Amino acid sequence: MRRIIYISTAGEELDISDIKEIVRVAAMFNNENRIGGHLLYNGLNFLQVLEGEKQVLDPLYMRIVHDDRHCAVSTILNEDIEQRCFTNWGLGVSHKYGPAQTDTSLESEIAKYEPEVLADAPGHVRRIFEYFITLKA
Repeated sequence: MRRIIYISTAGEELDISDIKEIVRVAAMFNNENRIGGHLLYNGLNFLQVLEGEKQVLDPLYMRIVHDDRHCAVSTILNEDIEQRCFTNWGLGVSHKYGPAQTDTSLESEIAKYEPEVLADAPGHVRRIFEYFITLKA
């Protein structure tokens, strides 16, 4: 099994409907292919962790890297693992700030990031998420 964590910058034209569609399609694909993970958004950047079998995860990551809805994709971690942190197939999603006051924002659609999401994660994975949280959007 493999774990990949990357960071990227949302495209300028990306809006809430695009992100909802990304999450919908990704959750279906991940569920069908036994991939677990979490996507964290801060209003400008994405941080995503993906876990699954190498033969599925590697081609998926190449598609993600070449997706023009975001840019500046940087691999933070790419490691072989023996045990998953994210045992639920699909894609968990959270936002750095949590629900906003306006119904038109993405923040109103997804939950606030809570560290408990990473309760079973090794320390180095938790630290990556903690550092991401400190970024200003």
